[in-house]
Order: sequence, then structure tokens, then C-alpha cells
Amino acid sequence: MTWSDLRLLFPLVRREFQLGTRGPVFWVVASAGGLYGLWRALGSGGSLALACYQEVQFAVFGLGAAGVFLGGAAAARDLREGARELVLAKHLGNRPLLAMGRCLGAWLSLLAVVLVMLLCVLVGELLSGGEAWGLAVYGNALARVLLPLALATALGFTLTTLFTTPLAAGLAAIYWVAVPLAAAHVPAILDVTVVQHWPMVMLLTLALVALSGWRYGRAIPGIPRRAAGVIAAALWVAAGLSLLPLLARGEDAITGVSPVLLRMSAQPSVMGARAPGFWLTSADGHLVGLDDFAGRPVLLVFWSPADAATASTFAMLRRLAVRYRTQRLACLAVGTDHDAAAFAPFVRNAGPEVTVLADRGRHFVPGKTAQDSALMAAYSVDRTPSAFFIGPDRVLVEGLSESEPEALARVAARHLEH
Repeated sequence: MTWSDLRLLFPLVRREFQLGTRGPVFWVVASAGGLYGLWRALGSGGSLALACYQEVQFAVFGLGAAGVFLGGAAAARDLREGARELVLAKHLGNRPLLAMGRCLGAWLSLLAVVLVMLLCVLVGELLSGGEAWGLAVYGNALARVLLPLALATALGFTLTTLFTTPLAAGLAAIYWVAVPLAAAHVPAILDVTVVQHWPMVMLLTLALVALSGWRYGRAIPGIPRRAAGVIAAALWVAAGLSLLPLLARGEDAITGVSPVLLRMSAQPSVMGARAPGFWLTSADGHLVGLDDFAGRPVLLVFWSPADAATASTFAMLRRLAVRYRTQRLACLAVGTDHDAAAFAPFVRNAGPEVTVLADRGRHFVPGKTAQDSALMAAYSVDRTPSAFFIGPDRVLVEGLSESEPEALARVAARHLEH
């Protein structure tokens, strides 16, 4: 690829972006996403992190399906009009660069919808008097949708290119939405919403684009089709190899169950007996276990980024940690979600007084952390929020199935004020 090729790529991307954003479909999707963002922000209780989390969930599934259609439409347009006859594409022929430009333009039009949604979240937070200004929170939300939407666009484009019909992209879009509903039958490593698997998703996306480029250059003399084929094959092999470490770590609940998680879930949870132990990763990347708080009372709370009461729960935990500092109360907040990157905006609200841990499940039922978590199985937790008070001798003293902030305060006062 020469500098001259790149100079031709930019106008091609711009043209595809214009085609994707000027039509009525774009404005319908952007308006629907914006209204959804406004509604979520007004109902978030002032929690910007919660509103952005819900926006990401909507964007990955809703816009992901739209992205598959959009990628398929871009490829279908070339197949219908004949890319070699397009004025802008005439200098490129059907080179692999054409496929790259099409995918980039369609992907950028989806990101434009995401930006509209986030802008509506900001407006909603301003109207509701919530926390509207948090560049890191908006950046986290945008970063978490980049690769899933890129993969969706490349998938639709490649399927239409290979099978010369947009019907394949339509079926893939339906599958994109249906897979989360049947997650128990799909290995968890294929969940594209999991940002921590970004190397695999990125390699898979590039492999799809390279495969489309190889297909595009099949019958044109002088085009380096062999080079495009070699690159595509290498990327597919690399994407396959990237799955192996995940399987080796037991992160896939179907093909590889971790013996450590099995032992963790096998611990009994009995009031008045020893509390089940665990080791989880903290927000700063360190491994933290219950043994680290030996000799201290512990208030253990299970929460989810989707919980509307998360912000008020963290505020109460901060106050309790300060109030009972002399009793050395340790407040642990175990976040339950497969997407560990979703925790970052909430950690800032937790403050240094609260130890935030990440529990990504990976045990029995992929896609449903409440049933998939070995730790939640050990504590017999079937929903969040839930809380437990553990004594200094590590005896499980009391449990709460619903941990409203006031209930947390009453439990702490009951066991720490004499």
C-alpha cells in the first residue's frame, strides 16, 4: 500500500460516511438512539455512569444489528452498481483498499449515532440535575462500542461480498440479536460485548475485512490478490490462536471450566459458619482476597453496573467506612458483569474508602453473571444488590437480599455499635 493509495482511501471513506449519514434511515436511528439516551439519563437518578452503561448495552445490540445491515448494504451497492464503473472507485479498481474504505465509512456513520446518543445523555443529566460533566465516563462508553460495531460492520460487508446477496447479512443481524438470548448454548468467549477480549475481536474484524478485499480482487489482472489472501489467512489463524489462552484459563464455561472456580462455588454459605473465601481482581489490577482483611469486620456487597441504586450504595459505603474507621470496617463492593471495563466509571464514585472488585463470572451459564459466578453461587446470591456482614473472626453473621443504603447502615450499626 503506497501513499498514493492512502490519499485515494480518504475520499472513499468520506463518501461512504456521507452516504450513511445523509439518508432518512440514519436520522431515524439517530433520533431513536438519542431519545433512548435522554430517557435513560432522566431515569438514572443522577448517575452518569449508569446512563452511559445502559447506552452501551443498547448500542452494542441495537446498533450492532444495524451495523451488520449497513455493512451488507455497502457491499450490495457495489455488487449492484459494479464497483469498477464507479467514478470514485475507478482509480482503485476492485482492490482490497476498496473494501477497507467501505467498511471504515459505514463504521464511522455508526459512531456518529453513538455520539448523538451520548450528547443526549449529557442533555438529560443537565435537565435532571445529575452529574453531566465526566469526560472519562463518556470516553469509556465510546471506547467500549468501537470494536463491537466494527466487527458488526465487517461481518455484514463480508457475508454480502462472499455470497453476493444481502440476505446473508440480514441473517447475521438476526443472529447478532438472538445470541444473547441463547447465551447458555454459545461459548462465552464469543460474546463480542466483552471488551477485555479486544485482541480477539480486533483480529477477527481485520480478518473479515481482509477476506472481503481478497474476494473483491479475484478477477482483476495486476491486482495483488495473492498478498490479500495471505494476509487474510494469517489474520484468521491469529484470531483462532487468540482463543487458546482464554480456553486455557477456563474462561469459557462450556469448553473449559476452571477448577479454582469449581472449588470456590463448592464452599458452603451458612450463617454462623466460616464465610466462603475468594480471590478477585481489584479496580487497580491487584489480586484481593477475603484473607487480606483478617481480624477486621467486613461489609460485602454484590452490585451490578445495571443497578439503579449503585450510586447511592457506594455513597453509603463511603460514609460507613469513615464512620466506623476506629472499628476498622472494610467495605468490599463486588461488581458482577462480564464486561470488566464497565466498572471504571463506577469506581470513581466509590472513592478510596471502598474496595471495588470485579467478578466476571465464567462458570456455569455464560451471559448471565448472577448464575455464572462461582462466588455468587458460594454465597447463594441470585440477584443484585445483595449484602453480607462478616465478623472479624470471618464468621458469616448476617445477609441482606436487598441492600438498600439505609439497610446497610442498620446492619453496620447493629454489629459495630455497642
